[in-house]
Amino acid sequence: MSGDYYQVLGVGREADQSTIKKAYRKMAMQFHPDKNPGDKVAEEKFKEAARAYEVLGNPDKRSRYDRFGRAGVDGPQSGGAGFSDVNDVLALLVIFLATFLVEELSGRLSSEIVLEEGVISGIFWKSVTEM
Repeated sequence: MSGDYYQVLGVGREADQSTIKKAYRKMAMQFHPDKNPGDKVAEEKFKEAARAYEVLGNPDKRSRYDRFGRAGVDGPQSGGAGFSDVNDVLALLVIFLATFLVEELSGRLSSEIVLEEGVISGIFWKSVTEM
C-alpha cells in the first residue's frame, strides 16, 4: 500500500470523523470486489481504503498516525522494531544501559535478549567463561 491515509480517502488532515466516514463509504462502494469482480486494482484500492479508515476512524490510532506516520500504527508487521508502546522502548533502554554497564565495567558478563513476535520475552546473562 502506498500513499498517505488522508490522501487515500481524499480528505484533509483537519477532516472530522463524519467526513472521514463518508469518504470511506464512497470509496468502499466504488471499489467493492462485488462491484468489480476480478479487478485486482479495485480490490487493492478497496483494501487500502479499509486500512486508511481503520486508522483514521479510530481517534487513538489517528493520533499516533498523525505523530509518527505508518510506523505509529503498523507495528511489527511493517518491519518495525516491534514496540507496542512506550514501555517496550523504556524496557529496551534499561536493558541496554544495564548491559553496557555490566559488560563494560566488569567485562565478565554477556547478555542475550530473546524476542518473540517483536516483544521481549526473556533476558539471559552468561558469564564470559561459559561462552
